[in-house]
Amino acid sequence: ININGNMVGNAAIVYRGNSSFNSDRLKNPFNIDLNKEDDKANYQGYKTIKLANVIADPSFLREVLSYSIAGQYMTVPQANYAKVSVNETAIGMYVNIEAVNKSFLKKHFDDTNPVLFKADPNWEAAKAEGCDKTTGASLQYLGEDVACYQATYELKSGDESAWKSLIELTE
Repeated sequence: ININGNMVGNAAIVYRGNSSFNSDRLKNPFNIDLNKEDDKANYQGYKTIKLANVIADPSFLREVLSYSIAGQYMTVPQANYAKVSVNETAIGMYVNIEAVNKSFLKKHFDDTNPVLFKADPNWEAAKAEGCDKTTGASLQYLGEDVACYQATYELKSGDESAWKSLIELTE
């Protein structure tokens, strides 16, 4: 991959965004793992690049502007714009949002063993029997049964005891 004239080695590039990906569309969102084959590969210290196609925002302002404003009051991912070409064919402008991952948490909170969950408030997964029929991952307390949370949250790092942390947070 070539970023601003710098070759960054062999990157793993996959489509991302279940709601914004469409195989008939030329401009789809990308997730780029720069250190898939080389643990030291990075660009300006970043190992992951997340490019959003901004399909639901014709202004191209919502994410970058909201992170800029929120960043004045709290820790937020960096956000900017990227002009993307694939095999020397211009695809278009994308929004590049810093990944909230172990590196992000280490940089901002000095946390070397974080618990990370993926939460999507739009998931409409079937809830376990006896669980509140809440819509999505709203951080609503759903009781002590881990199964009630597993329908709308995905454990990304940490062991199974991490579910207890999520339950305590929602309570």
